[in-house]
Amino acid sequence: MIGPDETAARHVAELAQLRAGYEARLDDAAAHAQAREQAVIDQLTAAREECAALAIRAEAAAALARERDALVKRVRELERLARPGAVAASAPTGGRLVLIDAPRAGRADGTTFPFVPDAVLGRHPDCAIPLADDFISGQHARLAWGAGAWWLVDLGTLNGTSVNGERIERPTQLRDGDMVRLGRVQARVALDPPPVSGGSGHEKQQGR
Repeated sequence: MIGPDETAARHVAELAQLRAGYEARLDDAAAHAQAREQAVIDQLTAAREECAALAIRAEAAAALARERDALVKRVRELERLARPGAVAASAPTGGRLVLIDAPRAGRADGTTFPFVPDAVLGRHPDCAIPLADDFISGQHARLAWGAGAWWLVDLGTLNGTSVNGERIERPTQLRDGDMVRLGRVQARVALDPPPVSGGSGHEKQQGR
């Protein structure tokens, strides 16, 4: 027969075995829960990163859309001002291009060219403003009158056209005293003052 002490020892051993198994299952469950928690954290981190990437792409798309709209507007402006015969209804004010670096253009110092709407500046002799410089294209730039002002349009040249030291990429309004460079040729813009509205000089004399 099994004595009481042996029975008690057996119960203690069984309880210890059950406790060890229970603790092992608890450890497994805790590890599984920790792994699931880490997986959720990883998924949330990936989702935040994807949202950030989507926001960056959305901003880039919006910037491209704004740039596209600006380019479309610029192209339309170029087409309007560079089109032959595109002259505003108002009569153009007088203007002149005074060559400063004249010898490079095959001209005497101070040579002056009057502004004419749609006049082309270039190396070709048939241009309204011919400039014999090897760094100037055959048809280099065009003068345009619109919105009550004179504009200078570069005709897609390699060496470019500059106004006051800045290369122009779109129609640029000219003002009195502006410095224009085409190739190696530099010239100054001289514009007549706009007509003064109101009474004539004769009326002013009568009022004295």
